[in-house]
Amino acid sequence: MSTLNDFEKLLSNYEPLIKKWITKYRLFYDFDEYFQIARIALWEASMRFNPDKGPFPAYAACVIRGRLLTEMRQRKKYKERFTLTESVPESKGAEDDLHFEGLDQWRFLSPREKQWVQAAILEDKPSVDIAKRYGVTQDTVRSWKKSAVKKLRRYYNELREEG
Repeated sequence: MSTLNDFEKLLSNYEPLIKKWITKYRLFYDFDEYFQIARIALWEASMRFNPDKGPFPAYAACVIRGRLLTEMRQRKKYKERFTLTESVPESKGAEDDLHFEGLDQWRFLSPREKQWVQAAILEDKPSVDIAKRYGVTQDTVRSWKKSAVKKLRRYYNELREEG
């Protein structure tokens, strides 16, 4: 890339792709920052590009997407490390886990599936923690997830068809 004008032309060609990824990853809250990160990645890709290794569009796309994903991961990691949290006491039994009122209306879910919804979706717990909490394997937790998601999809598809 020899001049600033060349890069501006390149940027105008890749701007829709950059905006598409920012939209896909739902990065609206810091749109300008992510857009700038993607622009810098595009510039670096244009400077490092080696035509012997393949076409530029594929290379640029990988570099930009990778930079956005890396930034997202770093921000998530930072947020997890430096966010103030209150300690919430662990519940004792299955009945205590169903404290979210909305779960009572989902009678089509088994108690274990409701436990998975409570822990994974509402409390944002990973499968490892859910398995430890209930004394089961991660495969068991995955089976709860699979069946719960299947039932929830069916339920919401039926609601869409009615409405």
